[in-house]
Amino acid sequence: MYLSIYSKRNHGIGTDNGSSEILFGWRFTPTLIAVLYAQMTVILFEDVKRTEPFARLARAPTGGAGAYGTLLQTPRAWWSIFFDFCFRRKRVGRTSWSLICSALINVIALLAISPLSSALLTSEEILIPKTVEFAKTTPKANTQIPMVPTRDTYYRAMNAALRNVTTSAWVTDTSSTLPFWPLSEAAQFGPTFASSYGAWKMDTTTFRSSFECQEMTLKSANITNKRYSSVYTHQGYGPLNGTQPMVTFVLESSDECKYELSIHPATDMAAYGGMTWSDASTFYPTMEAALLPIGGQIFVTNMTSTDVWSRVNASQQCNGRDIIIMNTPYTAPYDWSQRAYIPRNATYERSPAFRMRALLCDSRHYMSNHPVKAIMSGGSRTTLDTNSNAESTYQRIPESLINIAQFQEKSTQDEWRTYFDYLSWRAESDQAIGSSTVKFPAFSGMAPILAALSRFNLTAMLDDPTIAQQAARLKGRLFSEMLREAFTNHELVENNIATGQATVVENRVVVLTEIGIALATLFFASTILLVVVLWNSRASHRPLNLRSDPASTVGLSLLVNQSFAHTSIIKSMHDKTRVEFYTTLQGEKYLTTDNELLKGNDNIGKRL
Repeated sequence: MYLSIYSKRNHGIGTDNGSSEILFGWRFTPTLIAVLYAQMTVILFEDVKRTEPFARLARAPTGGAGAYGTLLQTPRAWWSIFFDFCFRRKRVGRTSWSLICSALINVIALLAISPLSSALLTSEEILIPKTVEFAKTTPKANTQIPMVPTRDTYYRAMNAALRNVTTSAWVTDTSSTLPFWPLSEAAQFGPTFASSYGAWKMDTTTFRSSFECQEMTLKSANITNKRYSSVYTHQGYGPLNGTQPMVTFVLESSDECKYELSIHPATDMAAYGGMTWSDASTFYPTMEAALLPIGGQIFVTNMTSTDVWSRVNASQQCNGRDIIIMNTPYTAPYDWSQRAYIPRNATYERSPAFRMRALLCDSRHYMSNHPVKAIMSGGSRTTLDTNSNAESTYQRIPESLINIAQFQEKSTQDEWRTYFDYLSWRAESDQAIGSSTVKFPAFSGMAPILAALSRFNLTAMLDDPTIAQQAARLKGRLFSEMLREAFTNHELVENNIATGQATVVENRVVVLTEIGIALATLFFASTILLVVVLWNSRASHRPLNLRSDPASTVGLSLLVNQSFAHTSIIKSMHDKTRVEFYTTLQGEKYLTTDNELLKGNDNIGKRL
């Protein structure tokens, strides 16, 4: 037990340097000690077993004890002793506790202690903590971290989302941790750390984001005539005024966010379907740099409060929130084979397969300063343990530290489509519409990367119950990657020296706790049994009535009174067979008194 406690407190009992002395020591020493102990228990058991018949004769009543358990008793295995004690007590006679306990001690040593001892010690790789100095990245005082994505930011986010490849162990889909590293080593920002230590641990700051979405209800979807005022057309004319039909989608959330989106029925999401992810106060047309020919004018892609292409009217409750809208075509396909432009008085039919789904989402951002552990394991990716018990320590990130408003603006801007091949989603999207003659749906805002997770299959996204979780993962990853940009910007952050813990991986000889406890329990039980043997084997408790060692012929002959030996039944049986000898003596009873062997006869002892 002491070795187990010592090993637990000191990370093993010694260093395994691979030398032959250490190898022999931890592999064979416990077994050698166990074997020596077992041999000592054998010696004790054999001596108690050898003297047990004399103890029965000495404690026999005046009528004597049966010869089966005394004169005829021969050395027997330990299981025979327990068998006699349980099932042949009348025939064998009283068995002393010294014999029973010594047998138990021997059984424990041979069948339990010896086998377990070989598994007591083992050599393992142990992480040994040491106090070292770290360089820790911290934001500079009175400095607000900007949230401006770069080309690298988009590529890192795309690799993490689409290929599950990260470029930094400090960044995950939900959090970003300010880096730290041993002062004696180089800064580590990659997915795998190269360090002489097996793990690092110190207090640092973790930023975490959450993204919760709710389903919006489509209150209405109708085509109505609306006045428009366009500043210019493709030909450069302007301003132009008129009236054109527009499809108006009215979406409402449970907390009174009302989002009204109007799109010309011959273009964009109304005519071809698609998906958009933007701030809930705006809309990015999904058809980039497209043309809308109406009468003699050609209108370009645009979104204003009076435009003929698209317009948005959102309530104040929608401000600062994300909206994700996906739908199949609302209007039936327009037949462009009849003419190259749309008449001003054109009419439109509603598609019977129209479906729309919308999510209203809230971003929340938190920070906490708590112990973080970086664990290195071979060549695999380094993992961070950010202490899940520190959830209660998280608080909202102040705007003075990180420009959260800028993040909300930049994250939903219509830049994602430039990182995708625009034709890459055509096959999947055409299949989703169900007709090769209809133009494929398009995607705007953050929608392209969200759609890529479903291979741009619009129908699959409309039916996907996990679309909100996927959106949360993307928004959180983009937040973490934007913060990642500040890690190496010395205008925003600085490196301070702080004390932390690092662990060294070392081969140590350790005690297996389970085996140690088991052996400690067995040795304790053996000690108790040994005390019982010592107590019960004293002359006052276990007399033998012997003058000398009965192992010798002289010592044994001293028990027999020679003047009466010629009348002994034993003498008359010297020429009989073994079976006859045992059969005859089994009916006799004997005892010892005054250091002499006597024959028992009822209550009167007769000398042999």
